[in-house]
This record gives sequence, structure tokens and C-alpha cells, in this order.
Amino acid sequence: MAAQLPDPRDFKGWEDAFQYPLPAVRKLEQQLRSNAVENRERLRTLVGASYRDLLGTAERICEMDEKMQLAETTLGLTAKKCNSVAVDKIFSNFSTLDTGIQANKKRQNSAAAQLAILRSCHSTISAVLQKEGSTYLAAKVLVLARLLHKTLSQSPDASPLVDSLRNRLAYLRTRLLRHIDRSFSNPEIEIPKLVENMCALSLATSSTPTDVLRHFLHIRLEVIRSGPEAAQHMRKGLLKAIKLFKGSLIDSQTIFPRRLAESLSRLKLQPLLQDKEIQTLPDLNLDIHGRWIAGEVRNFTPWPRHDELQKSEAEKILRHWAPAALKSLKEAAQSMLSEQEDFADVVKLREDVLEVHLSSNPRIAGVQSSDVLELLRDVFNERLQFLVQKRADGLAALLGGISSAIDPSASTYEGQQASTWQLAHDPTTLENGAFAFKDAISDRFHGNEQATKKCLSIAEKWATSIIDMRSLIKTMREKRWEDDVLDATSEADDDLDLDSRQALLSEDDPRELNDALDSALQSSFARFGEEFRKIAAVAGASTNTTQSIFLLRVLRQFAQKTIDLTSTSSAANGKFQGALDIQGLSSPLYASIVTSVSQSSLQSFERSLSRFTNNPFHGNMLWEGHPPLPVQPTPSCFRLPYCLVKGMATLGQDLWAPGLVEALKQHMDAEARKLLDECLSAVKALPELASVDSTPVSDPSEDAEPQQEADDSSDGLANGAGIDGPNDSSITHAATNGAVEGDSGSKTAKLIQLLFDAMYLQRVLHVPNAKVSDSSRLTLSNQSYLEELAKELDLETEKLERMRKNAVDYWKRTYLLLGLLS
Repeated sequence: MAAQLPDPRDFKGWEDAFQYPLPAVRKLEQQLRSNAVENRERLRTLVGASYRDLLGTAERICEMDEKMQLAETTLGLTAKKCNSVAVDKIFSNFSTLDTGIQANKKRQNSAAAQLAILRSCHSTISAVLQKEGSTYLAAKVLVLARLLHKTLSQSPDASPLVDSLRNRLAYLRTRLLRHIDRSFSNPEIEIPKLVENMCALSLATSSTPTDVLRHFLHIRLEVIRSGPEAAQHMRKGLLKAIKLFKGSLIDSQTIFPRRLAESLSRLKLQPLLQDKEIQTLPDLNLDIHGRWIAGEVRNFTPWPRHDELQKSEAEKILRHWAPAALKSLKEAAQSMLSEQEDFADVVKLREDVLEVHLSSNPRIAGVQSSDVLELLRDVFNERLQFLVQKRADGLAALLGGISSAIDPSASTYEGQQASTWQLAHDPTTLENGAFAFKDAISDRFHGNEQATKKCLSIAEKWATSIIDMRSLIKTMREKRWEDDVLDATSEADDDLDLDSRQALLSEDDPRELNDALDSALQSSFARFGEEFRKIAAVAGASTNTTQSIFLLRVLRQFAQKTIDLTSTSSAANGKFQGALDIQGLSSPLYASIVTSVSQSSLQSFERSLSRFTNNPFHGNMLWEGHPPLPVQPTPSCFRLPYCLVKGMATLGQDLWAPGLVEALKQHMDAEARKLLDECLSAVKALPELASVDSTPVSDPSEDAEPQQEADDSSDGLANGAGIDGPNDSSITHAATNGAVEGDSGSKTAKLIQLLFDAMYLQRVLHVPNAKVSDSSRLTLSNQSYLEELAKELDLETEKLERMRKNAVDYWKRTYLLLGLLS
């Protein structure tokens, strides 16, 4: 264990420290340094405390010395001026000096107090306006601030702060007036609040009641003229305009002049600073600064000219303002409605505006309630009729879609109807009840390819909009205005009673809109018909029938969508004569399609008749009865409608509505008559033939048919196979047993067969309820044609009736095979 080090303070000299080893010396050094630092801190603490006491003592000594010198000086001067004259003069001078000092001090305190109140007035006014408080109180504080500012600015030593506060005071005045103007433009403001704001305007601008009334009406008129800032606030803007117009007239009659005069007269009862509302404002601190306010400010009492406006003058101002405001209301309503394109929104807005107008309608100066009602009706009816016309003119979009669809450069219409069975190979989803698959089948059946669906989508959208418009007009007609609304109106104006107003709003206006819509639709349909005829004429002149088919499908389905567009009242009154002349528009399309679909069949039939004329005839071996007569037409005669039906099915079964089938039958009737006439003439020109070989042979005119337009099944159908008709074995049997009498190769047999063919074709091509004119004598439909032919053959009436019955029976057996023609 190391020996304990000695205390360095016990050394007598520094040499004693070096008697120890060097490490011990170092520790002694550290100990000495630590002791020195500790002693220094202790000494500094002691000296610092003593130094403060010494400084205080020295200051007190210096002060005592100054006071002793002052006392000695004073005593010396007192000794010199101990006479009464000098004493009186001193006291007089001191009194004057003290008075000046007190006055200066009071002036400084007054300026400081008034400046503090003035600054507080600014913050008070800002706080009141920011919190949507009383503008009347803000106006009172503004008047107080103006008085304080005037007093402070007249002081010779006015602070530069006063000039800066003047600018702030002008800003607050402008802000207060804007706040008042906003309250004037609020149609929902209550009468007490409105009177308070008018008093504030009069107090802040020193305006007379006449000036207040003119300013109030001016603000209301500007708001009516301005309208809403954005189109989406159009409804609120229009309702606000009508409320402001009516409210201005009603409120002005209520407030001016009596009520405003009573409110302004109360300002004269006491000085402004004695107003309890001002005294209770905490920011002004009047309990502290009030005694320093100048007397002219403390005793100021407002003195407005409350009795300046008379009732007659107020009514004169209102009568002068009302027509201008009514004109501005009309212009504002027209401007706001011009931006509205939705018919339903305008109808709803009309209902809201009329309810606002009719709900509170006492007698008002300067304008009749009936005039306002007529103005609103005219504005809304004008806009609604414009929207009706614009909506009806939207039919032009369908013409654009049709034109773009049949444009050859666009290549949007394929023309060839896709087979419904092709759907079996196309990937089609069957989810959600297989709606997509059902729609695909329906589109294939009706030929609704992309271009057709696009045009029909345009048509459906347009038709739906017209139907919706009809429904809204019906809603207007069914609207029953509340009795209390119309009663209030009737009390105001005796010229229109409750029933007449109900008739105007719920009968006359809807009827005018219905008439306008009918007229617009008629004009639109007329323009559509003219343009469509031009397009149809171009399509009909083309050898390609795909455009005609496309136009016919679009026209037919569009006509179906326009059935419900006519109004009930107009239809009942006979004012609306139908939507479209479908027959007239379809005629060129019918002609193009009919010519195309019948051309091949007629050419084949013509070739068959030529062979029938030039080749021997063996068909009489199939005749029946005594005497034998035809019971079935020639194969070429049956093949004519059969091939025609196949061609019709190729174009699409949806095309063959009654109109197009009737056109086809009429065309085929006339063309078949021509061909039969030519064949009859050729047969009549033939010489009489000897009897032909009874060996059964088939008609070469049928076997040599080029391009085989009908397959073996059609030949079998033409010969009556499977339909209770004889087959080849019956022909052999009839030839072998000589069942048929007479000359089998004579031209008479051919003529009789042609007569039967004509009867059968007449039945096939018969058009029920068709009008027969003189120009139709070249058709088979004219019964006299067959009678003349029968006379030429010298057939008895009984034989002719048998042939007719046989033709009818054969038609009954085969008409299901000719479904599109039946």
C-alpha cells in the first residue's frame, strides 16, 4: 500500500516538495492547482457580494453629497430672498408653470386616449364585418372614428400615425358599404335587418332617405341585370332575380318612408357616445379613455334628415323604377335561359319561378301582377319553343348517318346478310341469360349490321328525346297550382281569377308547346323526306341493291320508332297528319329491290316459255277429270314463284313486309302477263299438230334449264311430288291406258295449260284489297284477262270453274312452300 502523501500547505519551501518521487510530486502539483482553483472561486464569490454592497454604499454617499449641496444652495438662496415681494413673485411664477405643465399633460393624455380609441375603432369595425354582425353598429363606430380622426388631425403636434389611419378608415368605409350592398342584394333578408342596413348606409354616407331608396333600388336593379356568374347557377340566379324584383317593390312600400324615418329619428335622442351598444364594446375601453375624449366628440349627436322623403315621392320613384326593372328582368331571364339546353330543366325552372311569383303577390306600385306573369310566360314559352324546334331539327343527324353509311368510299355497308347459322361457329358468350346471343340472332334476322345499328341508335335517341318532351309537356298540362298560391294572386289582381290563371298555365302554355312541337316535327319530317328521297333516288338508280336494302331497313325501323311522337290532342284535332310518308319514300327502294330480285326468275321463266312454245307438250297426260283438265301448273310456272321466294330469302326475310311484297307481286304480275301474252301469241301462231307419240317422255323444256336454278327437289315439288300429285309412274300409267282424250300435241292443249298457269299465278300474285285501275289491265290481277282468254278457247263455264277450283286447290297444297309470297 502506498504511503499517504503530505499536505502541500505544510511545506516551508518549494524545495520540500522535491524530496518525494516524481509521481508524488505530480500528484502534489495537481492538488495544489485544484486548491488554487477552489480558492479563486471562493474569493470571487466573496468579492462579488461585497462589491455590490460597496457600489450601493458609494452611490448613496454621492447622492447624499448632491442633496447636501442642493440644501446648502437652497438655504443660501432662501436667505437672500426672504422678503415678501420675492416670495409672492416666486409663488406666482410657480403657479403659472404648474398650470402649463398640467395643460400640456392633459393635452397629451387626450391625444393618446383618442388615438387609442381611433385604432380600436378600426379593429372593432373589421371584427363586426368579419363576423357578419350589425352594420348599423359598424356605421356608428365609423362615425365615431371619423370624429376622432378630425379632432386629432387638427392638433398642431398630430402624430404621423393619424394620416395612415385615415387611409385605413377610408378602406373600412368602402368595405362597410360593400357589405351593405351585399345585404341589399339578398332576396331572403328580413325587413328589420334591411331597415338596419339602410340606417347604416344613411349614417355612413350622410344620405337622405331619398338617396337611400334610390341606392337600394339601383343595387337591386344591377343584381337583376347581372345574372349568375356561372351557367350551373342559372336556376338560382333566375329565382333570385324574380325574388329581388318582387321583394324590392314590396319591401320599399313597407319601409319607405315611415319605418325608415322612425329608425333614423331615434339617432337624435342621445349623443353617439352614450349609445349602449358603443359603450359595451370591449375593444374601445371607454371606461378608461372616455374622460380624455374631446367635448365636441363626446357631445356629438347625429342629425339625419329622417322626414325628407314623403310617401307620394316614394311611390313615384317606385313607379319609375318598376318598368325598367321589369325590362331588365326579362332581358336577364332571356340571357340566362339562352344558356340552358335541357328541356326538362327549363320546365322545372318555369314551375319554380311561377311558384315564387304567385306565392306572394300583394298589390305593388308601378306594375301589375298579370304583366309580370305574362312576361314570365312569354320568356319561358319562347325558350321552350326554341328547344322544341332544335330538338326536332336533330333528325338531320340521322340523314348524316345514312349518308356516311352509304358513301361508297366509306365501305361501311356490306349488303350481304350473314346467315343466322353462322353464329354456331362464332364465339358467343352465353352468360347472363345469353342476352348477347339473343341480340346476335335478332340482329342477323333483321339484317342489323353495324351501319344499320348506328343509324337506328341515332333515330332511337332522337325519338326518345321527343317522347320525353311529350311527357314533360303532359306534366305541365297536369300540373295543378295550389289554391293558396292562386288565391294570393287573385287578391292582388282582379282582372284574372283563379280559373283563368290555371287555364293559362296548365292549358294554354302546354297546348302552344304541343302545337309548336307538332309543327316542328312536320317541318322536320318534310325536310327529312325531301333529303331521303334524293338519297333513295340515287340508291334506286344504282344496279347494286345493297344500298336500297339498307335504306329500306333504316326507314322501316325508324318509322316504327316515330309512331308515338304525335301528341294526343293534335292527333284528335287532325292537326298532325302522320309522321312520314313511308309509302312514298319507299317506292323507289321497292322498285330497285323488286327489279333486282325478280330479274333472274323472269329471265328463266321467259326461256322456259320459249321452250314450251317450240317443243311438244305432253303435260296433258297429267290432266284429270271428264273431260280431262289441268290440275297442276307446268314446272316452269311453279319454278317462277319458288325461285323468286329463294331469291327473296337470300336478301333477308325481314325485308318482305306487306308493302314490299305487294310491290313485288304487282311487278311480277305485270311482267308475267307480258311473258304469257308473248307465249300465247307464239302458240296461236303454231300450226295444228298431229297426234304425238304416246310414249311417256319428260318435258325437255324443264330438263334443259340453264344454270339449274332449281334442284331435283324443286322439280319434284313442281310436279307435285309429295303433295298429292301424280309421279312419273302415274304419267306412264296414263299414257299406256290412254287416259287422256283428244290431240295431246295440239296447240289447244298448250293454250289450256297456259290458262291454268295464268290462274295459278294469279292466285300466287294476288294482292288483297289492291286497287285496280285502267292501267292495270296488263296484269293478271284483272279478271277480264282470263275471261277473254277463256272465250278464245271456247271453254264452257263448267270447265272454267273446274280449272279455277283446281288452281285454288293446288295453291292450298303449295302455299306453305311460298311463305314469303303467301
